[in-house]
Amino acid sequence: MTMVASVPALIIAAAGVMTFVISAVQSHINAKHGTDHAVHSFLIRCIRQNNYRLFVRIPNLINKAYIGALPLYLHWIFAHFSPGIMRRAERLINPFMNACQVLLVAMVAGWAAGMNVYFAAICALLFALTPQFYHALSARNFGLSARSLGLFFLTAAIAGGYLVEADPTSIKGWGLLIISCYLIWAFSTFGAQALILISVLAALLTGHFHTIAGAVAGLIVFVCLHPRYSLGYLYHTYRFIRAYSVELAPVYVLSRRYSIWRDIIRDIWIRIAKNPKDGLRYAYENSLIVSALLNPLFIVAILGKITVLGQDEPLVAYACDFALAGWAAMLVTSLRRTRFLGEPERYVEATTPWAVIGGAAVLLGFLSERYSVEAADTAGFGLGLVFLAVVAIQVAGSKILSNYLNSKPHQIEDAMKAISAGSVDGEAVRFCSNNEQYTKLMLPNDWQFSYCIAVGHGYCGMAIGEAFSQFPFLHREALEKIVATYKINACALDRALFEDIFENPPADLLKIETQFLSEGLRVLRLEWASPMTAPATSAVGG
Repeated sequence: MTMVASVPALIIAAAGVMTFVISAVQSHINAKHGTDHAVHSFLIRCIRQNNYRLFVRIPNLINKAYIGALPLYLHWIFAHFSPGIMRRAERLINPFMNACQVLLVAMVAGWAAGMNVYFAAICALLFALTPQFYHALSARNFGLSARSLGLFFLTAAIAGGYLVEADPTSIKGWGLLIISCYLIWAFSTFGAQALILISVLAALLTGHFHTIAGAVAGLIVFVCLHPRYSLGYLYHTYRFIRAYSVELAPVYVLSRRYSIWRDIIRDIWIRIAKNPKDGLRYAYENSLIVSALLNPLFIVAILGKITVLGQDEPLVAYACDFALAGWAAMLVTSLRRTRFLGEPERYVEATTPWAVIGGAAVLLGFLSERYSVEAADTAGFGLGLVFLAVVAIQVAGSKILSNYLNSKPHQIEDAMKAISAGSVDGEAVRFCSNNEQYTKLMLPNDWQFSYCIAVGHGYCGMAIGEAFSQFPFLHREALEKIVATYKINACALDRALFEDIFENPPADLLKIETQFLSEGLRVLRLEWASPMTAPATSAVGG
């Protein structure tokens, strides 16, 4: 290997290592505060108790709940390892997959025949340091998540689509496209949503149809390999999305942020005027601001598409097309009626590899023509340094957020100990809370739970809007119905909402007493004349 060739290789390797290190630092900072770990631990335990078979109805939940939007492939893999390995993997899987995606982007960028040898290295560096990836509140930085897997497979699928368009007889291209799409369906609900929406928009806006064919073929493979499980998962995911759009979105995302667009015109400025710190944090979570300011190469790639700059290179033109499709997906999902499809900035995040390849090519090509190749390369690395500075600020923000959360009084562990100590031998703990975030945190315990883990089938006979005042807070009447119907014997009350239940207790409620009390939390112990029998614990999908 010559010295000239080795320098870009070293830059690419350094970009991968840098991505891993920064992601690992953020994962470590946020490890104590990610609540999804509890859900993952719960699902992994359910798989083990189900003899390592996939299921459709979720065991150990007293209420009827299914795996809508909860693919189990990743949990099935981790079910075969010890909890200690899972805990380490939870912190390292996202950094590892992020680093792998940097290498994948560098490899794909190397297909651009018209660019110099440093182009792949610059793309790897810019992608590795894209500020949006290190957003202090990104779900990718709070423990185990299939999102990084989904984004990696989506990048591979779109790359496979490029190979197929270049050569429709390419076995390598079709294999990469179909296998990647199958893995998206298997591992990531959001990855599947992004695959469908971005593929459709790419076809409508730019005429690229092969990723749609890959999505269909991958779905067929998924269904053929696990027919009962896959069909159950797809059906309940459809019900989840439909119920989320009608019932949950109004009491969850839309109640917290009325309109992403109204934010820009009015709401952010009102909040900043009242409380600058609160207003800036609110602005930091706005999808349009995140997409435009923390991922600026999208703007460059789209301008390249409009001005036809750099479009004579097939890969660059293809990359700009998918950057446009990703930005269009963000705009489509930014409306109130479509917010149920997930945070709009996720679709920008999903197509960042193509924005980087297209945007970097357009920017470097423009600077090369105007000045020189050396000046263009210098500008590319300079932009990487700017990105690095923004990333450093966000990592510092993660630390500040972590310190703030650490300053809050811890009550959950003490409450868990009190509930376990107060349980009667042979009687299963049946738990619920008026704040279902508390229920979520309790899931690692080997108890039975009433928990709205996925919408789509109501909740104890109630619609979601009827049960929740604002997600995840239950109305008092709804909680009382859940407690009475499921014969709950341990009920945690967030005292900021309300701290007692049953002005007129049910006839078969023999005793109710306080088992644990703190400044913000009260745990009630309930004794019933006829306790409820345990729910089914084996609901198998093939």
